[in-house]
Amino acid sequence: MKKASGIPDTQMLGGGFILLAGVSILLAGRFPLPLGLYTALQGPPMILSAIAAYCGITVALASIIDRIDGVDAVAAYHHVGRWFWWFGQLTAMLACTLTLIGFFLPGLANGVRWGAALVTTFCCILFIAFLDQAKPATLQQLRRGKNAPANGMLKTCLALILMAVAGMLIYQRYADYQAREQGYAASDEAERRAAKPWIHEFDSLPGQLSVDELKARVALGGHRLSCFSRAELEPQNRLQEDDTHDCWTNIGEAWGIPAHIVVFGFGQHGLRSQMLRFPHASWPLVEAYLEQLGQRQAQTFGVDPSSRRPISGWRIDSGLVFSSAPPSGEEVVVLWNAKDELARLYCRDELSPKAAKKQYGYTVPVAALWPEINCRDLR
Repeated sequence: MKKASGIPDTQMLGGGFILLAGVSILLAGRFPLPLGLYTALQGPPMILSAIAAYCGITVALASIIDRIDGVDAVAAYHHVGRWFWWFGQLTAMLACTLTLIGFFLPGLANGVRWGAALVTTFCCILFIAFLDQAKPATLQQLRRGKNAPANGMLKTCLALILMAVAGMLIYQRYADYQAREQGYAASDEAERRAAKPWIHEFDSLPGQLSVDELKARVALGGHRLSCFSRAELEPQNRLQEDDTHDCWTNIGEAWGIPAHIVVFGFGQHGLRSQMLRFPHASWPLVEAYLEQLGQRQAQTFGVDPSSRRPISGWRIDSGLVFSSAPPSGEEVVVLWNAKDELARLYCRDELSPKAAKKQYGYTVPVAALWPEINCRDLR
């Protein structure tokens, strides 16, 4: 847009672009997008896009005020809008780069993904700064804007509008979040009530099963698994960060104990882990079941980060079952790891004992627990 006589250029159009980018990401769930792209948009990109949209509104309003009042109010963009302009660009670009990297390179760890996004965003900001030709207002223009009667009234209106817009945006995001969480909770609870009791023992679902084989076995008990590939899930939503597939289903009861959900993780060699979550009150029943299920190990396997209590392990034919007393109000977590997966992780410790303590802080005595496994064959 052309400059008015004596008025520095403002970024009303640029603010509109930032606003458009932020709102587009916020409303992405209403568009027919590929599942991988929709997954990549969740989390930080959504939060950053809300900030970018707010910055875009601020830039646009500050620029409109300057253009309405002409020479008498050039300070609005100079004092307020330009900072939101740069911060809006930063957040919008960071949201976009995080989304694109998450979509095209879903296997990247969170640290690497953030690092690549920050470097890309920084380079883009430098390029935009090089192209930006806007000049700051002169001291004489700033003084005129400061003393103009109309400027004070419009600044007050601007502040009130921004407060209202910010409040609406925050409330809308909170309302959407609450509605979504309530919908998920209601759906999960309905599934639990309708689900048949979970009767599958850990040994009946051994390691190295394929996704299709596991689905077929679970279906015999009347359960249907929801399964997703590595590209469809964020690392934090996988049972283990390097899982190739993850499957789960809601349950209301497992082995006669009230339960919430069962989750399965797959690696390159098939099924390798299984996790069940129980209500906090189920811990005494869960512990009693595990004591009957297998042989409790004398050693512990690290410390639960939430409760700071030691993690116990129970040896069974198909692997090792881990659990710990939960902190107050938290769910009980029971994790099973297949013995073949444990052999791949911990056999190196038996062949090189010094490396074990450095990497994990504890080890699993694979050969002692399952004599049929020869660790030297896995080198």
